[in-house]
Amino acid sequence: MQELTENSPSGLKGLMKNRYATTVAISIGFGGLLYGYPSGVLSNILTNENFGAKFPRIFMDNGYKGWVVASMEFAGLVGSIISGPLADWMSRRWCLILSLVIFTLGSALLTGAQNDAMFVGGRFISGIAVGILANVVAIYNCEIAPSEIRGTLIAVYMFFLTFGLTLSFFVTYGFHFVGGIRCAPDVPYTGPGGTFNAYTDVPPGGCNGQSEKSWRIPLGLQMVFGLMFGVAVYLAPYSPRWLMMQDRGEEAIEVLMAFRQLPRDHPIIQVEYLEMKAAMIYEREVMEEKAPGSNRVVQQWETFKEFWTHRGLFKRLWICSTFMVFNQWAGINAILYYAPAIFSDLGLDVNTTALLATGLVGIMFWLSTTVAAVNLDKFGRRKMMMLGTTIMTIGHIVVAAIIGKYGKIFDHYPSAGYAGAAFIYIYMIGYGITAINCNVISSEMFPSQHRSQAMGMIFAVNWLCNFAVAFATPAMLSKIKFGTFIVFAVSCVGCFCWAKFVIPETAGLTVEEMDLLFKDQLASTQAARIAEINRRVGLTDYHASHGGSTSKEHSSDEKAKQIEHTEEVG
Repeated sequence: MQELTENSPSGLKGLMKNRYATTVAISIGFGGLLYGYPSGVLSNILTNENFGAKFPRIFMDNGYKGWVVASMEFAGLVGSIISGPLADWMSRRWCLILSLVIFTLGSALLTGAQNDAMFVGGRFISGIAVGILANVVAIYNCEIAPSEIRGTLIAVYMFFLTFGLTLSFFVTYGFHFVGGIRCAPDVPYTGPGGTFNAYTDVPPGGCNGQSEKSWRIPLGLQMVFGLMFGVAVYLAPYSPRWLMMQDRGEEAIEVLMAFRQLPRDHPIIQVEYLEMKAAMIYEREVMEEKAPGSNRVVQQWETFKEFWTHRGLFKRLWICSTFMVFNQWAGINAILYYAPAIFSDLGLDVNTTALLATGLVGIMFWLSTTVAAVNLDKFGRRKMMMLGTTIMTIGHIVVAAIIGKYGKIFDHYPSAGYAGAAFIYIYMIGYGITAINCNVISSEMFPSQHRSQAMGMIFAVNWLCNFAVAFATPAMLSKIKFGTFIVFAVSCVGCFCWAKFVIPETAGLTVEEMDLLFKDQLASTQAARIAEINRRVGLTDYHASHGGSTSKEHSSDEKAKQIEHTEEVG
């Protein structure tokens, strides 16, 4: 397959050439906004005085605040675990619609919350939905994308996630001033350092200044975005690879023709269809041998066990999961959830300058992610990850140095605070370049029959680390201060080393060709069986009749280099 597409354009030209696949991937990737927007809203309303008056413990208690923020991440872990079996059973498409229903329920609870239990419950329910959504969006876009633009189309999710963050920062900034910026303008502050105390600075009848609309309306808007996403998913076709898994081959080839905008007899359509068919037959025959006549639950269990008994599958799982650990401990959620507090610690005013500075965090993240997404298939995954993690490390080290030296005297050296803010922006540029690879490498490495379970486990690791970072950050910022950024910098170095020495380059390969890269199905003990299945489905004859029985020299050399790198990993 690679020899048929190696001259196909990537980047913007590739997106324009594959207009339908690009349009559908963008529509499905819009789901990223349903995670990015709520995360950004929460970040800003945690400094809202009216919100503090309604939920004083969340506002005042750093430990409790960490639990509230992290509740969505823990729920995301649950959603990620169940997403794999659901996506295989219901289809990728209907699984996304289910996640939207759950998200809407959680958002309604958040918007109308009258006590801590309702607010945390809304966060938890929304988190389950986002955990499902993040996994399944990546699976779907991976399965519909042409290999030459697969990385970019998978990365659309991150584009909308960062756009949602950016949008939320400015929406909450605008609504922050509804009724004023203070809960009770006539009541003097009694908190530490002349700050708002949510227990003592609220009049008996509640706030008479800043309105509840300042935080309820931004929360409620996420339901509008959810409705827009629901329409997009309903209009999208089924994944061709899921259709093949359900023995709906005729539908699969029709959908493939629509996505590739090519006729049925075109070599790319024929080869991709036959490769999918051969892969499904192989995996099904192996499963039947291991669990003959079994039901879906037993088959799912047997598939799960293969991750721990099959060397190639375990290697893929190990590579992707470890990268997720390094990626989350690089500190992104500390910045996103607690940016106003961090900028306030740098000496910026919490009600004005710090909120605007938080909005610029979203802009830098969004712009860097956009540029990286467009060029992901052009430059490859590994080079971009190494560049991004280098930038991230520099940003964290400089911020740590500034806080370490000027942490208690920013009033006398305001320029140091602005310099610290600037290097947080630099960090965001690096993270945007790096993080976009998370969904890409995780979703493209696995065979179709294993992809949903693999993504569920990988994203479960991601959500677990996300939970840990969100919970620990308030205490870290309070106790070890600049040491927080040293911890994050060390993780960035680990991320660089993992990209440099462990992760193989996967750009340009079809999903099925990943087996060659990891020496799974084409290993010597299985090569004869694969060859027989290829002959059975007509793939061997098709290659021979079209002069494609052997790959071009350039393609073979490229695959050889990728395999050599994977073997070095061991």
